[in-house]
Amino acid sequence: MKVKDVCRLISLNPTIVEDDALIEEVIDKILEDPITRTVYVVRDGKLVGMIPVLHLLKVTGFHFFGFIPKEELVRSSMKKLVAKIASEIMVPPVYVHPDTPVEEALKMMIDNNIQEMLVLNEEGEIIGDLNSLEILLALWKERRE
Repeated sequence: MKVKDVCRLISLNPTIVEDDALIEEVIDKILEDPITRTVYVVRDGKLVGMIPVLHLLKVTGFHFFGFIPKEELVRSSMKKLVAKIASEIMVPPVYVHPDTPVEEALKMMIDNNIQEMLVLNEEGEIIGDLNSLEILLALWKERRE
């Protein structure tokens, strides 16, 4: 089974923001599509990073309540907690191609502790996203048949 066989079963469009989008704009984009688990960051139409929802929860916890997660105690990581724009909080992107085996995509999600990743064509253009729920649905449905 390939990524092209399971993506777009649940999530139809990836959530994308420009790298200079304000954190508030990033959160607004997520709230437009509650199934979103990752926001993808582009600059001039090219993928440059991603922001898992957990990162936004950390920023929110710091901004509203002063929470500092244990792993954020390192000085360089504090920059992410006080971030104002998307590029300050993003992490390197994780992505697959349509012909990537689902097994490989699932391993990438587990290894990177993410629930969603982009699907890129061979030219590096965004053509969709792959949601962890889509993988679960496809694998368990296939097993029952």
